[in-house]
Amino acid sequence: MTAAASKAALVCVSVKHNNVDVLPPYAFHVEQHQTYSQLLEALFIASARDSSNTRFKQAIAISDKTLIKCFVSQAADMKDRIETNLSVKCMQGCELFGPFVHFILKDYKLDEPLTAKQNAFDVLMSAGKSVKLEYPEKFGSNPDECTRGDYRLRNDFIDLVLQQNGMGFPSGLVKTVGKPIVDAFSDVLFYILPHLTKICSRSFKFPELFNCFLNDSMTMEQTYNNPGNHKNKTRLSSDVLDQKLQGLYDIKLNFAVTLSNPRYKKLNEALESTLRGVQAYIDNLTQTNERQKKLHQSLQPARSIDDGTSSQVKFIKGGVRTQIEIDKYKDLEEITKDVEPYQPVFINDVLPIHRKNRFDYITGIKLSYNIEMYTYHPGARSFSLWFCWKSGTVDPCKTNAVVHKIESSGTIPSFHTRSMRKEFMYRFSLVTKISPAIMTQLYQYLTGDQSVMSAQASKDVQARLKLLLDTQDPDIVYDLRNINEGRPESFTVFWEELDKYLNEQTAKAVDDRRHGTVCHSGIAMSVPDLRKIIKSRLPENVPVPSEKWLFLQFQPRNPYQKSALHFTGRFNLKFKVQSRQFNIDHQDAHYAAAVFRYLKEFCIKFKEFTALVCVDDKASIPIGEPGVPMATVARGKQTIVQGDMPFMVADHDTATKCKIVPSTILIPDIPNSIEDGSFYRGTVCTILKDSLFQSSTPLRHSAEIRQMLGATGNFGKPIRVIYSDGGPDHRVTYPSVQLALVALFLIDDLDVLLAARCCPSHSYTNPAERWHSVMNLALQSVALERSQMDSQYERVMQRCDTMKAIRDSGQKVQGFSDALSNSLSGVIETLSQLFGRLSLKDRPCMIGKPATDLLIDEVWSSLEPVDETITKDDTTSKSLSGKKNYQEFLNHCTVRRQYFFMIKKCGKADCNICRPVRGPWGQEAFNEVHFLPAIWEKHLRGTQTQSPTEKKASIGECSKRQRNKNIRRETVRAVLRCEDCNKPRCVHANRKLDKDQLILLQGLEEDISYICGMDFFPDDHPLQKICCVLDGINCATEVSAHFFSSRLKFRPVCYVCGIDSSLKDISVEERSSYQSVHPVCTNCFNSGHLSRKRGEKKAKTRKH
Repeated sequence: MTAAASKAALVCVSVKHNNVDVLPPYAFHVEQHQTYSQLLEALFIASARDSSNTRFKQAIAISDKTLIKCFVSQAADMKDRIETNLSVKCMQGCELFGPFVHFILKDYKLDEPLTAKQNAFDVLMSAGKSVKLEYPEKFGSNPDECTRGDYRLRNDFIDLVLQQNGMGFPSGLVKTVGKPIVDAFSDVLFYILPHLTKICSRSFKFPELFNCFLNDSMTMEQTYNNPGNHKNKTRLSSDVLDQKLQGLYDIKLNFAVTLSNPRYKKLNEALESTLRGVQAYIDNLTQTNERQKKLHQSLQPARSIDDGTSSQVKFIKGGVRTQIEIDKYKDLEEITKDVEPYQPVFINDVLPIHRKNRFDYITGIKLSYNIEMYTYHPGARSFSLWFCWKSGTVDPCKTNAVVHKIESSGTIPSFHTRSMRKEFMYRFSLVTKISPAIMTQLYQYLTGDQSVMSAQASKDVQARLKLLLDTQDPDIVYDLRNINEGRPESFTVFWEELDKYLNEQTAKAVDDRRHGTVCHSGIAMSVPDLRKIIKSRLPENVPVPSEKWLFLQFQPRNPYQKSALHFTGRFNLKFKVQSRQFNIDHQDAHYAAAVFRYLKEFCIKFKEFTALVCVDDKASIPIGEPGVPMATVARGKQTIVQGDMPFMVADHDTATKCKIVPSTILIPDIPNSIEDGSFYRGTVCTILKDSLFQSSTPLRHSAEIRQMLGATGNFGKPIRVIYSDGGPDHRVTYPSVQLALVALFLIDDLDVLLAARCCPSHSYTNPAERWHSVMNLALQSVALERSQMDSQYERVMQRCDTMKAIRDSGQKVQGFSDALSNSLSGVIETLSQLFGRLSLKDRPCMIGKPATDLLIDEVWSSLEPVDETITKDDTTSKSLSGKKNYQEFLNHCTVRRQYFFMIKKCGKADCNICRPVRGPWGQEAFNEVHFLPAIWEKHLRGTQTQSPTEKKASIGECSKRQRNKNIRRETVRAVLRCEDCNKPRCVHANRKLDKDQLILLQGLEEDISYICGMDFFPDDHPLQKICCVLDGINCATEVSAHFFSSRLKFRPVCYVCGIDSSLKDISVEERSSYQSVHPVCTNCFNSGHLSRKRGEKKAKTRKH
C-alpha cells in the first residue's frame, strides 16, 4: 500500500504491547495535515464504537500515555522499519518511509486484571483538556467591521456559539471538522432567519443556543438577513431549504463521534432540534405543493356549488330574546324584517370583519321570527357568503327553490384552476394576437371566474385593465395621479422653483436675428447641471429629487417607444441634438496606434520619474458681434431645451470675426499597467485664448505646459512625455515645433523629452480629446457676443473681414488690439465660469491663464547656449539647416520620426553638447532609458522597424457628386493646404466665387483643419453644394496638374512634396518640348524623381 500524493491517504496501523498485538493491522484514512500523534488519538476515538476489540479498549481505559515508539515501514512485516517522531505528518511519512505504521505501548500486562475507574470517553476528555482548542478562521479582511450579512453570521457563530461555550477543536480537526460544521450551520441559519416567524408557527422550536442571533426572541427580529433591505423579499423554497439541510445531515453522519463528546453537547442538541423542525416544515411544504400542483392541473374547480360540501342550509327558530341579543342583531333584523318570506337577502355587509367576532355572530343568531341561512364557502382564505330569508316552517321544496335562485343568480363566485384558463388561452391564441392580459380578462368575463393572479405585477395589470374596461376611459389612469390622496408629494418646492427657472429662461432664450432666423440656447448643460442649478436657488433643507427622477419629469424624446411610458411629462423639456460628425480612415492609423502604445509602456516603466502631458486645442468658439449673439452648440451633443421650441443655431452664412480657442492640458495619472489602468484619469486644465492676438504657437504651448506642471506638482520630474493630435502647432516634423521642444528640454534641464502625435483624423485617440466632449456640455446653454467698443474702433472692425485683416489693423491702429481684447474679456470670463463647473472623474477642471509674452521669451532664451544665431522670425527648415551647432545638437541628442520626436541626454559627464544627468536615479537606471525605436525592436523581436505606409492614391479618384462639378483646370477657384503634408489641394466650383463666398471659405479654413481626402465642406454649409475638393486622395498623392495649369497662377511648388523652395530649374528645352512642366525640389530629385511633363508639343511641318 502506498500513500498517494493528495489531500488524503490510507495507512495500515497496528499496535503492540510486550510483543502482543493489542490492535491487529487496521486500515485507516488520514488527512493531509494529520500527525502520527493525532492518528493515534483518532484510533482511540474509533475504537470506542467497536465492541469487538476489547483489549485495545482496556488499554485505553488504563492510560492514554502508554505510547513508547512509532515505527514506519514500506513492508507489512515491518522489515527495514524507521523510527519517527509523533509530530511528523502522516502524509509526509507515507511518501518518504511507507504506509505501514506500528505503535508500541509500555507498562501493560494482559494477565493482570484491569480495574478501569474511567471509561474511554472520560480518558479522552481528560486528555482533551490538555490540548489547545482552536476555532475556524473568520471571513472578511476585517472581521470585526464586516458588513456583509452572511459573513457576520458566520463570524458571530464562531464567537457567540463556539467560543463562549468552549466548543473549540483540536488543531488537527479545525479545518476537517470545525470548518464544515460552522459552514453548514451558518448557511442554514442565514437562509431561515428571514422566515423564522413562519417556520416557528409550524411547531418548530428555535434552539436556545441560537437565540444570540436574535434581537428579540419574541418578535424574531435579526439584522443578518433583513428582507426590508431588498426590493423583493426572497420566497422560501422547499428545494433550496432541503439542499442546505443536507449539509447538517452530512455533519451528523460524518462527525457523529466528535459531536458525541460532552464538550459539544449543546451543539449536538441544537443540531437534532434543527433537523427535526426544519425537516417537518419541508415535508409540510412538499405536501402542500403537491396538493396545489394537482389542483392547478385539474380541469374542474376545487370548490363548486355542486360538490355537496361547499354549501349548507340551516334553519334558525325565532323566539324571545334578551336585550343584549336585540342590540347585537339589530342591523340584521333591520334589513330582513320588511322582506317577503323566502326572498333571500345577502347579509355579509352587516357581519363583523374580525374572524372570531364573525364566528360568534353567526353561531349565535336569534331573531324574533324564523329564518333560514344559506352558507357558501369557496375555500382557502376567502370569506364565506351568507344569505338568509324569512321562513315559516321547514319546507324542503321552498328551501330548494330559494337555494336554486341564489346559485343561478351569478352572485356565487367560481374559482377556476390554471389548467382551465390555459386551455382557453391555448385554444384561441393560435387564431388571434390579443395580449395575454386581455385574454385573461375576456375569460373571466365569459365564465365568471373570480380567481386572482398569484404574482403582484399580474394583479396590477388586471386591475388597470378592468378599470379601463369598466370606465371606457383610457385617460382615467393618468387622471388618477392628480386625485391620488395617498403618499404626499415630497418635491413640491423643487418643482415650483424649476418651473420659475424655466419661465425665466423662456423670456431670454430666443433672440431674433436678421432674416428672421432664431438662435436658441439650451436650458442647462445636462440633468445633473439642471439639478445643481435649482438646488442652489433653494434653502438647504428642501428635499431634492435624484437625477433619474428629475429626468423622468421631461417629455420623452420619442413618444412611440416603450420607454416613453416611464416619463411623467410634468415639464415641457426634452433632449434635442444638432448632429454632424465625421471621421475618415488613414493609412497610418495602425502605425500611430503602435507609437501611442509604446509611449504608454515607456511611461509605465519609468512611472516614478515621468510626467505625462496630453495637449489639444478644442475647435474655436465663435463670438458674435454686439447685438448678434452666436450660439456655441457643439455638434453631436445633447442639451436640455423647452419641448415646444426648435433647437436651432445661427445660420452659417454669417461670418464670425472673433473666436475663442480653448486649449486643454490633461496630466493623466499613470497606471501600473495598460490592461488594469486607464490613462483618462487625472488633472485637466483649460486655457481660453483669443485667436486674434493669442494664437496657439509651439512656444506658447511649451510655456503653458510649464505653468500647469508647476501648478500640479509634476514640474521636477526628469522625464517629460507630451502627446498631441498633431496640429500645425504640435506637428513634430515642423522645425518650429522641434525648436519649442528643444527649448522646453533645455530650460527645465530634462533628462528625456518625448513628444508624439496621432495620425490625421484620429485625434479621438488623444486622451485630452475626450475632455472636449465634456466641455461641450457647458457650450450648450449660452449664446455669446462681445461687448461694444468705442465707435472709432467699431468702424475699424467693420472694415475687417478676415482674421489677417484684424491683426494688421491691430498693428496699424493704436489701441485697437487692447480695445478688442477688453471687449472679449467678458466672454472669456463667462466661459471660464462654465468650464469651471465641469469635472473629470470628480476632479474639478482648472482654469489657467494664457502664457504671456514674457514667459514665451523666457522659454526662447534657453536656446541661446545651443545656437544664439537662431531667431523667432526665421524657423524654416532651409534656415535651420545652416545652423551648425543646432544641427549638431539634433544629431547628438534627438531621434526624429514622422510621429514622434525624442530628446535624451547622452549621460556622459564630459559631454560638450548636453548637460549631465540630474534625475534622482543612478547611471544604471538611466542607461535603461532608450530611444523609442529601441523599444520597438524589443516588441518586434528583432524585426526591422519601418516607417508608416504611404499608399499613393490616384488623382482621378473622386466621388460621383464631385464629377458633377466638372473637375478641370478652368474650375479651380482656390487652394487648401493639408495640415499633415502641406501639399496644395484645389477647390473646384462651376462658377467663380464672389466676395461673400470667399469670406465663408476663409472662415471655414480657419475652423477646420483640412486633411487630404476628407470631405471638407459640412452638409449644412452654404458652400457644400457649390464647392468641392477631391476626396479620393491621401497625403502620398502628388499635387494635381490642375494646380499648375489653373488660370489663378499659384506660386510653383514641388509636385512630389509640395514645398516651394529649392526647386530645380526647368531647362529651355523642356519648356519648348512640352505644354506644361511641373517642377521638383532638390531633395526629391536626389531621391530619383524627375520633373513631371504634360502635353508633348508636335513639330510643325511646312506644306509643299
